[in-house]
Amino acid sequence: MKNNATDIEELTVVIEGLKRQVTEQDALIKGYAAALEKITGSDETKYVITTAKQKVDAALKVLDAMYHYNGGYSASPNGHYQAFWLRDIMYCTIAKEYMGDFASVKKSFGLILDIFDKYSDKIDSCIDNKPTGKHDFLHARFRVHTIEEFPDEWGHNQLDIFGLFLYKVGDLKKKGIEVLRDLQDVKRVQDIVWYLYSIRWHESPDYGVWEEGPEVHSSSVGSVLAGLMSIRENIEEVRVPARFIEQGQEALKRIMPRESESRPFDMAQLSLIWPYKVLDQDTRRTVLANVEEKLLGDAGVVRYPNDRYFNPDPWKPEGREAQWPMGFAWLSIVHTKIAEETFARGDAREAINLLKKAHHYVKRVEKTMTPGYKIPELFSDGRPNENTPLAWAQAMYVIAVQAMENLKAKMDRQMMIE
Repeated sequence: MKNNATDIEELTVVIEGLKRQVTEQDALIKGYAAALEKITGSDETKYVITTAKQKVDAALKVLDAMYHYNGGYSASPNGHYQAFWLRDIMYCTIAKEYMGDFASVKKSFGLILDIFDKYSDKIDSCIDNKPTGKHDFLHARFRVHTIEEFPDEWGHNQLDIFGLFLYKVGDLKKKGIEVLRDLQDVKRVQDIVWYLYSIRWHESPDYGVWEEGPEVHSSSVGSVLAGLMSIRENIEEVRVPARFIEQGQEALKRIMPRESESRPFDMAQLSLIWPYKVLDQDTRRTVLANVEEKLLGDAGVVRYPNDRYFNPDPWKPEGREAQWPMGFAWLSIVHTKIAEETFARGDAREAINLLKKAHHYVKRVEKTMTPGYKIPELFSDGRPNENTPLAWAQAMYVIAVQAMENLKAKMDRQMMIE
């Protein structure tokens, strides 16, 4: 009995000791939890790690909310931006292309071709007689549901739109994605070529990417040059005379490295690196250095020096220009594309450095996002403007992330083989 009683007593002591340990550990865990709660906030506000895929999916969801049944994308759900800009639609299709959604790509290009068909009389008139008034040119934006032109005064003549259209029609065909549905669409592409020739695209002022001017813009000339080259190389049914290409190449050389007579450099010139790839390496370095050294801000990239759009002091605009988060995404894409070229030449180390820079710019875009992964058009005086989200910016972010992921996968496969 004595031995049994002793054993029970000792066992009781052990059990009580274990209970104390559990109680102490519970208290310690609760203390850690309270400290973490204090740092990170409530369940609604505490920090959550989100993967790159989740961020892209969220950004795509925002972009899809601006998509319409007819294949177009509103530039933004707010204010007068509830309209179709052809340029914005095509950049949105590039995002969809990167995500493998070729059905929506085809539908969007079908809409653009339908618009050209609707205004075929205007195209024919411009081919026969060079347009003079603003409304005589093919327009850059249209009403969402009726696809009607807007009647108000605007810088309608934006040549880069037609360069981007031609470039992507040829580029998609090269990739096996056919957006021309029939011979009527082929005719419309040919009409756009003659339209550009009639208005003397390589030497005539236009309103460019930012719808300001008119001036001769290198980003517009380079866009059309790339578009004509793409069609000439990939769409054999459409005729692009060699002299058209030569005229564009000579014109671009005359303007570069400037964007225009009034602008020594401009964010829009990044398009000459991507998507168009029409610059030699020295000029490419100059363009990239101008943007990164002279236009880079905390919340985005300034479009050009002394930009008055959404400037808090348009009378003294220098140093107070609005900053566009989209510019970070554009720089990321450019660095990824240069990394791709560098890796193809066998310099894996430099390619990795360029990818790190591309990733750096993606993180900077993400810091500008408002709740719901919405990217504003711009920040003015540290605040986002009403055009939030901006479809074009959402698309650029998706492209930037996916382009990096594509190159990483390619490099991984190649290194495994070696």
